[in-house]
Amino acid sequence: MNRDFKDIYKQDYSDSFKIPYRINWCGSYTDCLGKPAITSPINKYMYFTFAPNGTDIIRVYSDEFEDIFEQCLEPVHFRYGTWVDYVTAALQSLTKVYNLDRGVSIYVQADLPSGLGLGSSAMFIMGVIRAVAAVNELPLTDNELVDIAYKAEHHFLSIPCGLMDFKAVQHTDCTWVIDNAAPMLGYDMRITDKQFNIMIAYDRHAQHKHLNNKDFDNAAALDSDAASRYLEFERTFVNDMTKIMNNRYDEDIQLALLGTYMLLCNKNLSEFLDGGTPYYFNNVQGVYGYKALGSGLKGSLFLLVNPDHQNYIIETLSFYGLNVISAKTL
Repeated sequence: MNRDFKDIYKQDYSDSFKIPYRINWCGSYTDCLGKPAITSPINKYMYFTFAPNGTDIIRVYSDEFEDIFEQCLEPVHFRYGTWVDYVTAALQSLTKVYNLDRGVSIYVQADLPSGLGLGSSAMFIMGVIRAVAAVNELPLTDNELVDIAYKAEHHFLSIPCGLMDFKAVQHTDCTWVIDNAAPMLGYDMRITDKQFNIMIAYDRHAQHKHLNNKDFDNAAALDSDAASRYLEFERTFVNDMTKIMNNRYDEDIQLALLGTYMLLCNKNLSEFLDGGTPYYFNNVQGVYGYKALGSGLKGSLFLLVNPDHQNYIIETLSFYGLNVISAKTL
């Protein structure tokens, strides 16, 4: 990564970190109303390398978009309609709380494309804030980081979202129930450190873009009667899946139960959004269950799988024009 950083900025980087992508077992959109969800970090990452640049300019290079963005330390109140809006929003939110006086150069790389419903926008915003805060020696607490990053997306970009993705970035060791009612980490509950074999499948022809997170078209749907029914089912699913993950079932029984609940969550979500997801994976050998992720179910599919059938599953999903990535929860 230093070679890439040096190629762009003509200097060595001073520090680096990585943030894992996350999957959402159940509770999609419930975070918008402060309700809980179950998330797991996975072993695919977004990488940030950075260094002070001795100026009053923030520079961010995106490896995915092969583009560099520069901005002075003063916040910019202008929408570009591209990935750089996440940079400007992060700085707007951060400068509401802290004064900045040191410029920083940041290089961002990722294992996966953006727009898959795996939390990439939250990861990107929090990564930029962390790098800028480190160079400026800001005393950011975990709760402050979550709050500032959440406000960047929700307030400054006006994107309907909850705390789930931002809090999930803080929980990088195992599966958690994320309580979205407040930024305080103490309300969240650790479930299990068991690793699950999963796959992420997405349309190889789709144009995934970093500003793809517009949420579903009618945000007011969250106040509808359909939303009330949806949230009631999701709350039950969160409770039941938490018990299944905590219980000492035989592994095959546990995976089969989790897979069944994933399909129930997927059906509940599809009916709520009136979107529908493909159901041709129900009887694929080695697939316990799957669930659509992402804005309006247009991001990716997260599948709980038996690794012994990995090649067959990949071959089957590829037949339907999907890119398939094998991964594990952390």
